[in-house]
Amino acid sequence: MKKWAPRVLLAAVLTGLSAFLLKGDVWTFWTWWLLAFLMGMVAMPVTGRLFAGFEDKGWMFSKVLAITVTGFLTWLLVSVKILSFTAVTCIGVSLACAVVCGVLYHIQMKKRIDCIPNGKGELIYWEEILFFAFFLMWTYFAGFRPQAYGTEKFMDYGFMEA
Repeated sequence: MKKWAPRVLLAAVLTGLSAFLLKGDVWTFWTWWLLAFLMGMVAMPVTGRLFAGFEDKGWMFSKVLAITVTGFLTWLLVSVKILSFTAVTCIGVSLACAVVCGVLYHIQMKKRIDCIPNGKGELIYWEEILFFAFFLMWTYFAGFRPQAYGTEKFMDYGFMEA
């Protein structure tokens, strides 16, 4: 109890802090965090091989890789007009990437290639706490200036209006 109670308390404090700071937007924030977490888990067979020398097998990089690959594939398929940009397209590309990663995981397990950070639960916990805290801070501070200043926000506004 002494070992896991402070960890649960820290996670609860961060969750409560996110609800306090983000108010009505907290559900969107939690959804995005959960999606990044799940996509990172799905991408572990790839990052586990790419970052095999790392203690955590590239756990933090798995989120970046998963979001980048699915985002790029979605953009590519929409840009060459193979698919239209809809929620179904985004979910479909994400599921296709998940299936490919699942097949890779199955192949790696048959060959006895370790691509999951087994026994590194404490390290993964602290990395997730760090990611959650920085994601919360970024989301909170970005909310202070939602206006369309700068080129990126103008492009975002254009895409939303299209």
